[in-house]
Amino acid sequence: SNLARRAMRQHFHTGSSGSSTLRRSLGAVLKDVLGLRAVHRSTGKSARDYTNYCFTADGEVRLTTWMHENLEISFHPTPDYVTLEMLLVHHLVPVLNIEHSANPYTATLKHLRTVCANEARQQKNLGLP
Repeated sequence: SNLARRAMRQHFHTGSSGSSTLRRSLGAVLKDVLGLRAVHRSTGKSARDYTNYCFTADGEVRLTTWMHENLEISFHPTPDYVTLEMLLVHHLVPVLNIEHSANPYTATLKHLRTVCANEARQQKNLGLP
């Protein structure tokens, strides 16, 4: 139940895109469909404030709503979760996994995320919220 609570808080909670690669990837893919605008995640000077972008407050709400209406999450307790995860990634080739999967959409997803990071950088450079 701790993992379930953490996953819900990190990935399915409005406003958590800055710390959720799942939300950033989904938001990048659904950017035009949901009318999302990427913004920097904090007012610091770290490059991660842009690469780990988030979306405007209303966009975060739209993304969360879409996720709750279209996604399901489940858990399978196992003592060797690393091995199980690698086996599943290898077998299922999830399209949003850009680290451990050689799926045909990796380059496209990385490009869409770069577009969002650049938009967040532009917002900051223009002094926009």
